[in-house]
Amino acid sequence: MSSNAPPPLSLGRYRVLRRLGKGGMAEVFLAKTTGAEGIEKVLVLKRVLPQFARNEHFLGMFVDEAKVATRLNHPNIVQVYTFDRVEGEFLLAMEFVDGIDLGRLSSAAKRAGERLPYGLSAYIVHEVTKGLDYAHKRRDSHGESMEIVHRDVSPQNVLLGYDGIVKVADFGIAKAKLVSEDDGVIKGKFSYMSPEQAKGLAVDRRSDVYSLGVLLAELLMGRPMYPGLQGVEALEPAREGRVTYPQEVDPAVPDALDRIVRRALHPDPEQRFQTARSFGSSLAQFLHSSSVLWDAEALEQQLARLVPRAHASVEDPRIRDAMTFAGFTVNAGSLAVERELRERRRVVVVAGRVRDSSALTDPGQLPSVDHAAARILADLAYKNDAVLSWEDGSEKSHFRYVIGLGRTTPQDALRGVALAFDVVEALHGLSADLFAPITASLAVSSGIVTTVRDGSGRLLRYAPVESALAVAEHLANEGNAGSVRITSDVYRLVRRDFRVNEAQYEDVTLEGGERTRAYSALGARSREERAVDTRHSLGVEGLIGRV
Repeated sequence: MSSNAPPPLSLGRYRVLRRLGKGGMAEVFLAKTTGAEGIEKVLVLKRVLPQFARNEHFLGMFVDEAKVATRLNHPNIVQVYTFDRVEGEFLLAMEFVDGIDLGRLSSAAKRAGERLPYGLSAYIVHEVTKGLDYAHKRRDSHGESMEIVHRDVSPQNVLLGYDGIVKVADFGIAKAKLVSEDDGVIKGKFSYMSPEQAKGLAVDRRSDVYSLGVLLAELLMGRPMYPGLQGVEALEPAREGRVTYPQEVDPAVPDALDRIVRRALHPDPEQRFQTARSFGSSLAQFLHSSSVLWDAEALEQQLARLVPRAHASVEDPRIRDAMTFAGFTVNAGSLAVERELRERRRVVVVAGRVRDSSALTDPGQLPSVDHAAARILADLAYKNDAVLSWEDGSEKSHFRYVIGLGRTTPQDALRGVALAFDVVEALHGLSADLFAPITASLAVSSGIVTTVRDGSGRLLRYAPVESALAVAEHLANEGNAGSVRITSDVYRLVRRDFRVNEAQYEDVTLEGGERTRAYSALGARSREERAVDTRHSLGVEGLIGRV
């Protein structure tokens, strides 16, 4: 199909707004879809081209990307929401970032006869380290390390939003424990490969550190690491670790940044920064010592000056009218209905109270989330088909997810507890470099709510029956920072999948005299722990066989 052909009107449950681009194996669209609470979300759809939809190897890579990326919840990583197969077509739904990639910004600066300021380059890479560090440390639903390595850290995979946000994109060739691998196969862009990656050897997080070091060096030098070499021509120098350091090209590069690059680009992985976080910490020290403040606002200003927002971005009324900050809006047209449908539903409630260290020094100060945290909380709601609301005003300190308003499943309690731990982990990753780290106390309960829908079945509102919402909200409000508390009814449903401190519980009395028992959830059980529990329940522990 020609890229000039009109885009489809819809793809599965997504309404297509326009085509964003087309590559060799997939094309990308801007689209809308309706979420759990009858509201619309603007997102990006990646669709496998028809000629590759029957290629098992390529589809395997596409599915692997979904396996890895849907588990990553961090404001410095492009969110991947769902993987769908619709009538033989394969779709990946992702966060829409209104901006450009780092390669385009660098090219715009070069055309203007300048390079990006040293401090801004350091800031951009510092933000990338936060997303990579989170991915490197991500654990699966059993609490085991996913062992993720991006393997394609490059300017094209660093997205810059016009609001100053920096995001790592495209985990399409990421290495992870749950991804099938071909031994000795080299994947990635040759110019940014570590020596071990270019040789087809096993790689770990330190390979991403090296790739990010190449990226930083190029920004500081204002030129490619291997000028004049294209594609496979760069493979041999990458294998040998032949690099140029920033001060060799530009003596004005600050000594601290040149030292950081030299350490990141050491050919021996043992001599590099051992984590993306330690790489980022060194950059943070440089940024803090600078006389100029390099932050999201500075990046926003550079983008506006060098690459002004295109007229067809989110300023397009079709898109703008369907978006709020977090990507959600109520469809106002749906509120004019002829009749309302009411029903009772059992739901799972995940309540949270935002906490930060400022509350410890100033008890009168009520912490609130920043835009990045609010956005990630909204993304988690969409991923889990949950309704997110803020009980004390927009993006303040008390929030609540409700799972099961759209459809109820036997897995809702498990999803609720997993969501609570995802919130804790996402806020922890966001707070790595904050002076007052943000965290939250969370609680999970179940109860009955009354829903009101319009004639087409779209949710208009919901209301609790008795204490359906109050239980979780009370437990979250009284919990410690980073804690996840669950009620006894949820405990019975999740105890095989999550570790719970059964010896310590609390009997809680709510307003009105209702009582409930609360347990502290400690995290997901490992596969080994679940296997032991299964053997115990079957009474086969210690049995080898029968004669």
